[in-house]
Amino acid sequence: MTILIANIGTSDLALKFYQPLKKIQRETSVSDEDLEQNYFLPVGFDRNEPNLKEAESQLSTGELLIWQNRYQLLKEQYYQTWKVNTFRELTQCLLGKYIETPQELHDCIRPGRLWGVVKEAVEASVRDIYIFVTDQFLEENGEKNKGADSDTVYLFEILQLWFDRELNNQINLHKVVIPKMISPIDQDGLLGEYYNFFKGLDPSEGILISVKGGTPQMQTALRVQAISSDIANQIYLEPQLSIQKLLQGEASSCRRVSYWRYQRVQKYQTVKKLLARWDFDGAREILTKWLETLETLERSGITEISESRHRLTVAVKALKMSIAYLNLDSYEADNQADSGLELLEVLCKNEQGFILNGEQNPFRLCKNYEPVLNLYTQCCLFWKLERIADFLGSMSAFYEEILHQTFEKLEAISYFDKTKNENDWFLKLDEIRGTQLGETFLKIEKKTNTSFPKIYQNQKQSNYKLQGRLSKRNFVKALILIKKGSSETLEGLIASLKSLDYWAEQRNFLIHGAKGISKQRMEDVRSEDLKNPKNQKIKNTVRVSCLPTEIIAQMSQIYCCFVELVSLSGFPNVQDYLEVNQETRDPIEPYYLYSEIKEWVGQILDHDQ
Repeated sequence: MTILIANIGTSDLALKFYQPLKKIQRETSVSDEDLEQNYFLPVGFDRNEPNLKEAESQLSTGELLIWQNRYQLLKEQYYQTWKVNTFRELTQCLLGKYIETPQELHDCIRPGRLWGVVKEAVEASVRDIYIFVTDQFLEENGEKNKGADSDTVYLFEILQLWFDRELNNQINLHKVVIPKMISPIDQDGLLGEYYNFFKGLDPSEGILISVKGGTPQMQTALRVQAISSDIANQIYLEPQLSIQKLLQGEASSCRRVSYWRYQRVQKYQTVKKLLARWDFDGAREILTKWLETLETLERSGITEISESRHRLTVAVKALKMSIAYLNLDSYEADNQADSGLELLEVLCKNEQGFILNGEQNPFRLCKNYEPVLNLYTQCCLFWKLERIADFLGSMSAFYEEILHQTFEKLEAISYFDKTKNENDWFLKLDEIRGTQLGETFLKIEKKTNTSFPKIYQNQKQSNYKLQGRLSKRNFVKALILIKKGSSETLEGLIASLKSLDYWAEQRNFLIHGAKGISKQRMEDVRSEDLKNPKNQKIKNTVRVSCLPTEIIAQMSQIYCCFVELVSLSGFPNVQDYLEVNQETRDPIEPYYLYSEIKEWVGQILDHDQ
């Protein structure tokens, strides 16, 4: 739904002048043919418009004389006849007469330059029009308030009656009265009043705006608060001055203007703040809605928008890719990357003003996506943002994925029976029993599961489910010992994994505990368990656990060992993503693909301004 918001002033009322013009003819020698008897004269029009001289140059000799003498003519026909002195008194008197004899007076009234604005709005299917009017105190501190002489409170009532009759009740005029205690020239007070008005509007609706009427301070307040509001879809209707049309009582044509570039700056500033907080979904939401606004503005006839729209479309795809990776949805990320690369190619081919290096875009990262590094990076982000519940969840997922990826990279998947459930890890004992791998695993596993030797030796037992992290880690150790041999790297991997066992065990307790979860809470719980462990498992794991502030460093060490042990290719600069501040032990940027996406989208926004 679209609404119209407008100020009105004394120039928004024109009255028909129909008395004989003999006096002017005698004084100027203008012929009857050049001087009609019926003109509509604006009651107030004393502003120096930029194109006033040009508009006057288009008038005939007779029209120019009428225009130059308009105030004298109006004074003689209306002010003196009705014995009124001010605009407020004139409109109050006119309203009473209009109510008494609407048929007689309707054709003598025109809404001045507002007429063109309303006609434009009606053509845009607008039904609700909000008009700001003034109704000041007649006296202040015992003295006459001269500002009240130009009040528009009665003009609004006249316009409402006129539009109802002229347009057959097609529109609804809503009166927005500026409080009496706020002067129409009080800029601060007006800014607050217009702010409150826009605060009550639905941000999703479209608005047409006319700022021509009212005091200069009212015009400024309307424009400033409209642009500053959350309403993105806004178009300004600027009546094009045609004195000829005014004199003939015709509606002025309007130029549609959008301050979308200023709004764009605001949107982009907000997006950059969100990206600084790694809020890719929030940034996507704002840019997506802004894209919809640009499309609406284009359909409304606003030009020079297409290049900005093309750039934003690519930026949104990059943000969607990052969100997919945060959700561990590599399939959706690939789709967004493919779509983004195709669009980039088209934009560069069509020279759409997109000058960013096509090779330096984040979509190419999908070709060598590394899921374990993604999980590590998510932990870095969550730790930095103090989203500790998410941090512990991603840390546990990282731990598990390191084990699973080691199975895959060392070609050990064939040792598992995946026919029953793909997510379960049933070791095929028949294939490893009696082998060097099987004997090595037996030696390691029996230390944590005393019943395993009996299971291993039972020839009828064909499968053995690796129960949780410990059994998987034991098999990883056995697998590396057989395929790679003993090394400091392997011992470092196992030691760092053990340092996280306590935190993996305590994850649910910390997340769902009544005391909440924070970095400090993690330290407190660990200190309590070091003194009084709740059970044997806690006792065994807490004594080798790392401090909460060391978790990221341990994960970095784990990933370095993993890369070396499985000979991970495709990441020659992997160490760049694993740096940790030696003093604070916090992770250091860049944060894998998330830093690249953030920087690249920021470059697009900078280039688009």
